[in-house]
Amino acid sequence: GRLIDRFRDLAVFPIRHEGVILGFVGRRHPDRTDQDKAGPKYLNTGDTPLFHKGDQLYVTGSLGPDVTPVIVEGPMDAIAVTLATGGKYLGVAPLGTSLTDEQAAQLRQLGHRTPIVATDADLAGRVAAERDYWILTPYGHDPRYAELPDGTDPADLLATGRGDVLTAALDNAALLAQQLIDERFAHLPAADAALDALRVIAAQTPEHWETGVQDIADRLPVPVSVVRTTLADLITAWNEDPRAGAQMALRDIGDVKIRLVHQAENGVREHVTQRASDTARDERRLVSGWQRPDRGRGVDL
Repeated sequence: GRLIDRFRDLAVFPIRHEGVILGFVGRRHPDRTDQDKAGPKYLNTGDTPLFHKGDQLYVTGSLGPDVTPVIVEGPMDAIAVTLATGGKYLGVAPLGTSLTDEQAAQLRQLGHRTPIVATDADLAGRVAAERDYWILTPYGHDPRYAELPDGTDPADLLATGRGDVLTAALDNAALLAQQLIDERFAHLPAADAALDALRVIAAQTPEHWETGVQDIADRLPVPVSVVRTTLADLITAWNEDPRAGAQMALRDIGDVKIRLVHQAENGVREHVTQRASDTARDERRLVSGWQRPDRGRGVDL
């Protein structure tokens, strides 16, 4: 009476590699939470000689070089991407963990250079997208970023009949590097933002370097030649040891998260302030209506 299946009460998906099932990933029922003691949100097969969760991606189809992989946070999101787009985009997901070096290398070996990152549209998703950038770029990836409506994820969009919104976000995905650069200039002093942004540009593929230089120069009262020289030094350092450069950036992700939290808190505060202002305005109008019977239907209240 004590033998309980590892995947009891979970939706279970097979993890395939070259047509062979190596293990499984289970998804907890969405109505259950950590407080219910129902286990983790995602549960994988234990380590075996064939399977280690950091080595494989959950892939929703054949990951050939002619498809665009979309990196999401879980199997349900991956399935949603593939279904919503009719296979134009192929959802792939880490197995209940953050994206790993092994998974980034696997995508590159299969011929993919421009994956789309479509993490959840919340604080954790923004931080995950930043981390994915620094995991992908050392392997020569040129990732793009799909901006979803606030508070949503791919599975939620498909389940609520908004698959077209998901498809449009993927079709309009912009460079993930630009997302990171804009965040720096939105939250850091100009000089600090410029240096951090140049580090982001140095990790990009060469065709973006000159555009990046012009972008930074347009934001600062600094000659283009100075920006270009600084970038050249950073590119040299990156090319010598891209993993070391990425690890340095990954160590700073905590600072990025703090900035995003501060931004979110200010956004809520501004929203509450605006609502209070709107409420006060409406109250003034209401009182005015009571006091001035000649204005509309105010006196009928």
